[in-house]
Amino acid sequence: MARLTAAERANCLRLIQNNAKYRVIADLYGVGIGTISRLRQRFDQTGSVNYRFGGGRKKKISNVNERWMVREAKRRRTITSKRINEECRRATNTIVSNRTVRRTLNKNNLR
Repeated sequence: MARLTAAERANCLRLIQNNAKYRVIADLYGVGIGTISRLRQRFDQTGSVNYRFGGGRKKKISNVNERWMVREAKRRRTITSKRINEECRRATNTIVSNRTVRRTLNKNNLR
């Protein structure tokens, strides 16, 4: 099922406010009843039919710490992710796993 455009969401809301059945609206736009129900709930909570942003998991390390890790890896080519993690923990009191350090370095094209 495709996402509804802003205009389609607004039209769905108009139909809801005109007491149309959720099943009829869902069939009209090719989406599930739950989609229409969530649209109504979102409008009731926020007053808007737009999608909400920022619902994902929060980053464990800041952009500053990430840049520091990349800089250390580039400066000292033989340093291990474990060593970077230990030094970062000592410097910033940020506890992350070695895997998070490796993932950060991979994201920045360092292996």
